[in-house]
Amino acid sequence: MAATFTAVATGVTFSTSTKVMIQLFNASGSGVILRLYRLWVLNAQTAAITGVLPPLELRRLTAISSGGSPTTITCPKHDSNSANLPAQVTVNYGNTSVTSSDVFRLITRSSDEPAVGTFTMDEIAAFVPFNLLWDGGYASSNVEPIVCRETFGVAVVNTGIASAAGNYDFVAEFTVT
Repeated sequence: MAATFTAVATGVTFSTSTKVMIQLFNASGSGVILRLYRLWVLNAQTAAITGVLPPLELRRLTAISSGGSPTTITCPKHDSNSANLPAQVTVNYGNTSVTSSDVFRLITRSSDEPAVGTFTMDEIAAFVPFNLLWDGGYASSNVEPIVCRETFGVAVVNTGIASAAGNYDFVAEFTVT
């Protein structure tokens, strides 16, 4: 069985320019193949704000994202006996320079805070079952995950908005073999 990891980026703020909200990159020399199975995007905004509609793209990376002030994410193993991630596997957020090729998903979601007693998109975006941005086929052997061989990666990118307001949590579940 493949070693499974979960990456969690909490309270990632939006930007008025390009920003990586979460990135998994498999650099040359890692000796592993990274497979992204599931990715959740959760509206975890707790302060009252006037939300915006930030565009998010799930992209395949052809080079590691750089620039900005990246924050490293420590990824717990699902099995404590699994090997640690190789040093060449980078998991972080906050980068501002993105080199990508393919776009797998495009979404726009409100960054307004969820409110008790209403049932608008802000509240729906706070329910975990409605936040699955990518599901690589756990229930079907006919659907591949996003596969990142050496020198490839995957990232959720905020492509910039006129007024940056709010934050989201991002959770990625992936394997390495």
